[in-house]
Amino acid sequence: MPRCKCKFTSRRSTETENNEMKTNSKQELLRKIVCALDESSLTDNSQVYAEDDMPIQNIKIEIDEVGELSFPLSENCIEILVNISSKAHFGYGEQTLLDENIRNTHEITSDKFRVYFNQEALDRMMNKLRSLLGLDDNCVLTPHLHNMLIYRAGQFFDMHQDSEKLENMIGTLVIVLPNAHIGGDLIIELGKMKHIFSSECIKPVNAKCIAFYSDCNHKVEKVKEGSRIALTYNLVLKTGEPVLPCLVNRRLCEAIKEYFDLKEDKQQLVYFLNHSYTEHSLKWNTLKGEDRAHSLALRSAAKELGLIPHLALVEIKETWAAENENEPDDFIQEEITLSFWVDLDNKKVPFSEYYISEIDICLTKDTDLFEPYHTEFEGYTGNEGSAMDYWYRRAAIVLWPESAKFSMNFMLAYDNSLQELCELCKTPENQKKVKEVIAQAGKYLCKSYPEARSFFYHSESTGNEEKNNILKLASIALCIESSDTAFSLLSNSRWRILSCDFAEQLANLQFKYGVEWCINLLNKMKTNSSNLSLDNTDLLIASFLEHKVDTSIVKLLLNVQYEVITKEIAVNRQISLLDLKNTLPKRMKKLHEFLKACLICKDFTGLSKMILNVVSNTQQYPLTSLAKLYVELHGNTQPEEIVHFKELKSYLTKTIDNKIISGVRSEDDWSINVRLPCNCEICAIATSFLLSKTEKTKVWPLREKLRKHLVYGSFHSSDLPVKLTVETTGSPYKLVLVKTEALHKDASNEFNELKLYQQKLRALNE
Repeated sequence: MPRCKCKFTSRRSTETENNEMKTNSKQELLRKIVCALDESSLTDNSQVYAEDDMPIQNIKIEIDEVGELSFPLSENCIEILVNISSKAHFGYGEQTLLDENIRNTHEITSDKFRVYFNQEALDRMMNKLRSLLGLDDNCVLTPHLHNMLIYRAGQFFDMHQDSEKLENMIGTLVIVLPNAHIGGDLIIELGKMKHIFSSECIKPVNAKCIAFYSDCNHKVEKVKEGSRIALTYNLVLKTGEPVLPCLVNRRLCEAIKEYFDLKEDKQQLVYFLNHSYTEHSLKWNTLKGEDRAHSLALRSAAKELGLIPHLALVEIKETWAAENENEPDDFIQEEITLSFWVDLDNKKVPFSEYYISEIDICLTKDTDLFEPYHTEFEGYTGNEGSAMDYWYRRAAIVLWPESAKFSMNFMLAYDNSLQELCELCKTPENQKKVKEVIAQAGKYLCKSYPEARSFFYHSESTGNEEKNNILKLASIALCIESSDTAFSLLSNSRWRILSCDFAEQLANLQFKYGVEWCINLLNKMKTNSSNLSLDNTDLLIASFLEHKVDTSIVKLLLNVQYEVITKEIAVNRQISLLDLKNTLPKRMKKLHEFLKACLICKDFTGLSKMILNVVSNTQQYPLTSLAKLYVELHGNTQPEEIVHFKELKSYLTKTIDNKIISGVRSEDDWSINVRLPCNCEICAIATSFLLSKTEKTKVWPLREKLRKHLVYGSFHSSDLPVKLTVETTGSPYKLVLVKTEALHKDASNEFNELKLYQQKLRALNE
C-alpha cells in the first residue's frame, strides 16, 4: 500500500507561490467543515458491523424432505442436509463460478426451506442492529432470506464482497445456528478496519448474529472441527423521506458559508463519503452509517444556505514513483474524477465526468484507508522512471450555490444546457430569464473560451461540434436585445467555426448589430486562434456572398487566408523534400480554393499577388501540379476573367517550352539537382556527389556516427533516387551511395507529362 503522500515538483512556479495563501485559507475552511461534521455522528466501528444473540427457541426452521430442525443437530441430520444441498458457487464479475480453492461449502437455497421467528424477538434484534449500524429511527431494516450454508471440517470461503442482490440492499445478516464447531471465524474488513466474529462453541445455546455493510470484504476461515451451520440474509433498508435535523449545525453552516465566500472560479464543495457504493446503491435513502448522518447535516446546511446537493461516484488514480511493485517511494500525482450523478430525488442526472483537484475535497476518512480495486506497475521506460498506479472507488456529496446552477449545468451537461437555452429563447417573454442564464453561465457558455478550456480540455470540442455550438450561440445572440451581451456570447469562439452553415447567421447578426460589430467579432475570433486556416474557402466565400454578407467581411476572410498560405510558403522553405512531397496535395487544394474564392468575389488583386508568390517558389509548387491547376481553372472560369491568370499562364508556357527544348535527360546524366538541407562538411561532400553528372556510385569510408547522420538524417528526409548500403569490411565501414534508374525513369515520366500539358496549353490559346 502507498505510504504517506509526500508530493514534490521539479520547480515551483510563481503562480503556485502566489496562490499559497489562498490555498491555505481554503484548506483551513475545509478542516473546519470536517470538524463540524464530526459533531453530527459517531465514528466508531459499530457503524460498519453490529452483533447480537438470539435464543434458538425464537427460531423455527423447516426443511423440505427433512422437517423441523432441532439444535444442536445430530451427525445423521447434518449428513441429510449435505445430501440435499449443492456446492456453493460465487460471483466473479459477470460470471458465476465453482472453484473449491476459493469457496468450499454446501448451500441450501431459500426455496427449499422456511424460517419462522418470534416476531417480537426479531423486531428487537433488527432495531438493535439498525441502531448499532448508525441508522436513524426513520429507517426500517428488513432481512430477506438468501440461503443456508453448511461448513464442515476443512471448508471455508475466501475473501470476497457481497453483490447487491435486491433493490435498496445495504448489507448482509449472518445467523450462525447453535451447532458445535471449532474455527470458522468470520473476518470482516473495511479499509484498515478488521473485525473477527467468532461463532465457535462446544455447548451452544443461542444463535450468534452479525450484520455488516455490503461494501465490507469478508471471509470464513476453515472450520477445524464440527459443522458450522449459518443462515444468510440480504438486508434491505426501507426509509421514508430523510428527516433533516430540527436544529441546524451552526458551526457547519458558518464554515460552509465562509468556504463559498472565497468566490473561487469553480464553486463547489466535495465531501467524500466513508463507505463505498455502486451505481445501483448510490441513493440518499440508502447511505450507510455515518454517511447518512453526515448527509443529513450537509443537506440541512444546504437548505439553510441555498445550496444544491448531488451524490456522485468517485474514481481516484494515484501515481507513485516506485522501484518495484511492492514498495512505492514518492507520491507524484493524483487524478480525481466524479461521475454518475444523482439528484435529491435519487434520479440519475445526465452530467458528464468532472475532474477535481485534491485541494477541492474534504473528508473524514482518508483514501489511504481504502483498498485499491486495481494496481498497475510500469517499469523504467528510458524516458521516465518506473511508477506504480493505484485506482480507488469512493462516493461523494457535492454542493454548489443556487447562483452557480447555470454555470455548473454548462460545465457538466454542456449540450443539454445549450439546447435548453435555445428553447428558452424562442419565447420573447423569456428575455429576462435568458439574460440571467447567460450572466450566470459566464465563460462556460463557450467551450473555447480561453479560461474555460482548462476545464473542458477533457472533453475538448471537435471542429464539427464547435461549428454546431456556434450556430446555437448565434441564435441566442439574435434573440437578446443587447449588442454587448451578444458580442460576449460569441467573441470567445475560434476562427475554425466559420463555415457555410454559419453564413446565414452571420448575415442576420450583421443586419441586427451592424457590419463593424461583425468585423470586430471576427477579429476577436482571429486573436483567439492559433490556426487560421479554413477549409473550402471558395464555398465559404460563395455562401457568404449568397447571404449578402458585406464585402468588407468577405475581404477580411480572404486576406486572412492569403496570410495563411504565404506564411506556409515561408515556413516550407525550411522543411525537407519528403515533407514537401507529402503535403503537396493539401497545399494544391488550398491554393485552388483560394484562387476560386478570388474569382467569386472578384478580388483580382489578391489573385495576382498569390500567383506571383507561387511562381516565385517553384520547389514547393511543381510545374506539372501548376499546369494541372491552370487547366482546371480555365475550364471553370468565364472568358473575361481568365485574363487575370496571365502571369500563371506566361510562367507555365515559358518554363515548359524551355524544358521541352532542353529535351529528356540523357542516359549518361546522373546529376540530381538537390542540395541536402544540412550545411555540414559531410553533407557538402554528399551534395557534390548528387550534383555530379558523371558520378553514379560513391564508396565512402565513414565512422558510424557520420553514416547515421547521412542515412537517417539528410538522405532520409530528402526522398532521393539514391540507394544507401553499408559495406562491413575494413575500418571504418564504408557507406555506399548508388544513384538508381528511378532517376531516369522519373525524368522521362515528367518530360512526357510536360509535353502533354504543353499541348493542352496551346489548345487553350486557340
